[in-house]
Amino acid sequence: MTAASAIRQPLWSTLRMLSDPASVPELAGAIGAPASSIAWRLSRWAQAGLLTAIPANDRQGRTRYLMPETARTLATPPALDAALRPSAKRGGRTAMWRAIRILKRFDLVQLCMTAEVTEASAKVYVSALLRAGILRRVVRGNANSGQRSVYALAGTYGPLVPVIGQRREGGRTVTIVTDPNTGTAREISAHPPLPPLF
Repeated sequence: MTAASAIRQPLWSTLRMLSDPASVPELAGAIGAPASSIAWRLSRWAQAGLLTAIPANDRQGRTRYLMPETARTLATPPALDAALRPSAKRGGRTAMWRAIRILKRFDLVQLCMTAEVTEASAKVYVSALLRAGILRRVVRGNANSGQRSVYALAGTYGPLVPVIGQRREGGRTVTIVTDPNTGTAREISAHPPLPPLF
């Protein structure tokens, strides 16, 4: 996972909750990320109209940002093209989540074919969702016989894509899966890595 993808959703979620404008250092402190890592993204969102940039009027000379109500309705930040317009292009995880909800029960091959993603991408996403309790394994595969594991949703989930992110806590990096449909988050760092999926 890139640093950008680990920062994007927590930053967006924090901005959605704030009722007062916040500066880059304040937002960096709120999500536990370096200020340099979020300043560029805030600038792009402001240029795209997703944030209002309020010019500095304090001693530090810091621009502050506030999310307008129109953007607060979006649980996840939209992808932007080079012209800073929302992009219609679906990411791999969006395609996988849509396929998971349609298929109901699936193995990795079915997920890869339906979502048009690589097996490596599918393994990373399925593993995280399993560790977060969003998916469950209904059939355990057997590498010797060639039988594949079958997975299914462990409950009823909405259309918004669960997000995998990281943040710093107590001097360590923790991995968190957030369900933007409900706003719930679960740390999966403490769960042991799963054996290879097949």
